[in-house]
Amino acid sequence: MGATNHSDLTAAADPAVSITVVVAGVRVEKTVVTDAFPVPVVALSVDSLHDDPASVRIVDEVPASVPLADLGNGGWETVDDERIAWSGRLAAGEELVTTYGVDADPDAADALETPPTVESVEPEP
Repeated sequence: MGATNHSDLTAAADPAVSITVVVAGVRVEKTVVTDAFPVPVVALSVDSLHDDPASVRIVDEVPASVPLADLGNGGWETVDDERIAWSGRLAAGEELVTTYGVDADPDAADALETPPTVESVEPEP
């Protein structure tokens, strides 16, 4: 798990949840995939709509009842018992997909239906 530039990471899967938010020139699509990996995976497709690079921080809620299986090495950190955050830099117009896994029954995917929060977007000169 982690960050990748391949937006087709979940293309072959049937997402159980798909939510899109657009804030401050950053579009985030959260997809929960329960049938393509050994554990349910949450993928965030992060797309910069800016003309310049930007540093971005996105916070996602993960209920305490849903243990994390893998935060990967792609800019993820635990914020508290029910929130994790991804921080990264996006080039102008760049899209990337970052993922984390949860150690939960695939039927529990509805507990992950909260939209992600774009906590900060800092354009760079």
